[in-house]
Amino acid sequence: MVAKSRTNPQAVLKCKSCIDLGAVAERDAAAAKRAAPSAANQRSGSEGGGGFVPVLHVCSACSVALPLEAFSRAQLTQKGPGKQRCANCLNVAGTLEREAGDRRQMEALKEARNESAKLSANGAGARETVVALAREAALEAELVTGLKPVRLGSGRSLGRGRGRGGRIGANGR
Repeated sequence: MVAKSRTNPQAVLKCKSCIDLGAVAERDAAAAKRAAPSAANQRSGSEGGGGFVPVLHVCSACSVALPLEAFSRAQLTQKGPGKQRCANCLNVAGTLEREAGDRRQMEALKEARNESAKLSANGAGARETVVALAREAALEAELVTGLKPVRLGSGRSLGRGRGRGGRIGANGR
């Protein structure tokens, strides 16, 4: 997203919470769209003399037999019977996972703030204070944007750059 905004100044950057809200709205709209035709099919099948029999799959998380429309295609094709989870259970699991990640990030940010405050109060060296403040700023930015900070290397020590680090003229050249 950042690369897209650099190439197109008209592109809109969104924070992580706005993207999550948009995803929830999109999932709800898709669920409503899936539910509307299935209700019409069930009514027409029951009124028309019974040629329509819905196929039921059992969700492994909630153990409820649900119609085909309650599952994503990936859950039905990639997971076998007994491992399939319905869309509602997947949404709940994703929400819980995101909340746990947010709690871990908040805890790390709280520890970083305490560390930088302690270093500032004790009059520690400038280098230690700047490192602690930079860590705190990186954690705050990650919490807002969802992007991890990019750590820049020191060049040749990482094995990148000019050649493979051998001497010139080595290996009979």
